[in-house]
Amino acid sequence: MRTPAAILAIEISNPSAWRKNDDWSPGIAVGVMEGTGVRLLGMKASDPRDRDDPFLAHAAELLAEHGLEPRDLARVAVSAGPGGFTAVRVAVTAGKVISLSTGAALCLIPSAHVAARRIDHPSFAVALASKGDDAWLTPIRDGQPEAGRLAEARDLAEMRIGLLLADDHLPASMREECGRLGIMIKGPRFDPADLLQLAVNAEKVDVHRAVPLYPRQAEAVRKWRALHGDR
Repeated sequence: MRTPAAILAIEISNPSAWRKNDDWSPGIAVGVMEGTGVRLLGMKASDPRDRDDPFLAHAAELLAEHGLEPRDLARVAVSAGPGGFTAVRVAVTAGKVISLSTGAALCLIPSAHVAARRIDHPSFAVALASKGDDAWLTPIRDGQPEAGRLAEARDLAEMRIGLLLADDHLPASMREECGRLGIMIKGPRFDPADLLQLAVNAEKVDVHRAVPLYPRQAEAVRKWRALHGDR
């Protein structure tokens, strides 16, 4: 009997958004394709406080628990940011390694799309990678994500949204502007099970050109160029 095509989903993109009492956790999920969808088989949580979390070992364990081998993977999906600089880099690198070693297609999915999946609202936005006075905002209208961009408090009015998904790092100026405009703020959810569902129809990417989604120049690069220029 042929083993159904399996999908591995890696969602560790925004560890700072997780709170101890949340009913979700970063981590990995495994499912199998059925018809036009995917059936969730299982998940393993990743502790955002553990810098040495062995999520790749957990992935192998999760596959084995459900009678699957790495060669059964048809897709590996990664929540590719914006998010924690190290977390996103590690996740994308792991996805590329798994793809190259198993032949599974690689899918990089914007983390804002994962956070937006369970939200039933006609017009909202997801705020990620907050820093200083701005954040990376991805508007979602009638269930369809638009292109994300760096935005400040003054940009919120023109977005005409009623809800903003944002973690505790949202700039105070944006939080205050949301209050003035009557925009409700809700914490985002980055659930591996949601990423797994999105992976079914996600576009495949070239493994060798796959990179995380960063809204800004890396801080280490900025400091280097400030000291040494572009050489």
